[in-house]
Amino acid sequence: MTNQHSHFVSTTDGVTIGATVDSIGEPTGLVGWSGGAMWAFAMAAQSDAVDAVAACEPVANSLMDEQEQAALGEAVTRAGELADEGNMTAAMRAFAGYPFTEEDIAVAEGAGYFEAAGRYVPNLFSFFKQFREYEGPLPDDPAVLGAISAPVLVLHGSNTKPFLVTSARHVADHVPSARVQEIPGAGHATPLTHPEALAKALAAFFGPSQPA
Repeated sequence: MTNQHSHFVSTTDGVTIGATVDSIGEPTGLVGWSGGAMWAFAMAAQSDAVDAVAACEPVANSLMDEQEQAALGEAVTRAGELADEGNMTAAMRAFAGYPFTEEDIAVAEGAGYFEAAGRYVPNLFSFFKQFREYEGPLPDDPAVLGAISAPVLVLHGSNTKPFLVTSARHVADHVPSARVQEIPGAGHATPLTHPEALAKALAAFFGPSQPA
């Protein structure tokens, strides 16, 4: 398979991805980061139009043990308190305290990431609300991942949280045409801290030499 003529979509949510892929009408490569990577998997499992997926640090929520759930819950609660005060930048920073390393936080702070991402805090809480109410199969369900026929590249940082490494390996274990690649020195915020290494990995994966 060659992807040099494919369109590429950076994932945000399931509705947006589906509408965008359908509107293109041609083979489409998906790139997702964190929770966005899981939306990419869900779309790839149901659409033959998706011909490749690159997932950076996907989050397999169903694998969370009590400790992970508590840590995430604490971050979400604190973010909610700050959002209620109208401080969206601080809310996003508080939420990022769960998946980000100290280096991630420092780089994101210097890049103005939290200020820019603060506008999406309402969307974040809307997602968590829908997630709690949803009763169907999740994107990290083995049956969903097993339905993906497109090649998949799963990227994770060497310095990321152990749970995120577990998530990456879970995806690779259940997607038939998946492989895992580690980004040396990176944490969860790879697009911010190691953009060149990430870009190199994506270019190699989506390039014309990518095997079927």
